[in-house]
Amino acid sequence: MAEGWVKLHRSMLDSPIFSNAELLRLWVYLLMHAAHTEVDIMVGNQMIRLKPGQLVTGRKKIGRDLGLDESKIRRLINKLELAGNVTITPTNKFTLVTIENWDFFQGGEEKVTSKTADNRPTNDQQMTTNKNEKNYKKSFSPDGEAYRCALFLAKKIHQRLPKSKPQTEAILQKWADQMDKLHRIDGYEWETIAEVLDFSQRDDFWNTVILSAGKFRRQFTQLMARMEGVNRNAS
Repeated sequence: MAEGWVKLHRSMLDSPIFSNAELLRLWVYLLMHAAHTEVDIMVGNQMIRLKPGQLVTGRKKIGRDLGLDESKIRRLINKLELAGNVTITPTNKFTLVTIENWDFFQGGEEKVTSKTADNRPTNDQQMTTNKNEKNYKKSFSPDGEAYRCALFLAKKIHQRLPKSKPQTEAILQKWADQMDKLHRIDGYEWETIAEVLDFSQRDDFWNTVILSAGKFRRQFTQLMARMEGVNRNAS
């Protein structure tokens, strides 16, 4: 894992990751430790097959390596997951991190072009309008903040309740609409929404209550107050 090199695309200069030194360190750390090819590794007594772009790790180890506490690492990883950079699959013994689009960005040179990097929606959602209808259909892009928040919530709920049915695309679109309204109508910044959303799924009480984006939006003020209280007590 320690040999070889990874690519950093220039589009990172425009990414929120680049403006956060700790987040950038973590992102580079994960890139450097991810498997470059399919490989089998032993984790305790269990053999794990890693695909390119995957690594097995834990917050304690990353914290030791980067000189940051576990709570900070957890928040940073959740930011990467919310941004769609990684997928986190926790187990009882370890955490599997999958770096999204590994083959695309770490593959052949011809696959990554400035045109491809810039071909991203400038808004949080792409709208499809039928001029013959009074009501337009709104389709939130997976690249937008609203959809990412909706997907993050769906993933966290399914991780806690594995027997529950995964949310359909229609539900994710409805949840993204609620997230969008929380930002566009209620006036909250995306960073604040992401922090409160992360807290709602970590708190032992609130993660049993917040099981939909609608509920999250309705309880947002209470959640934010509770989160700030917990943070004050911890400091």
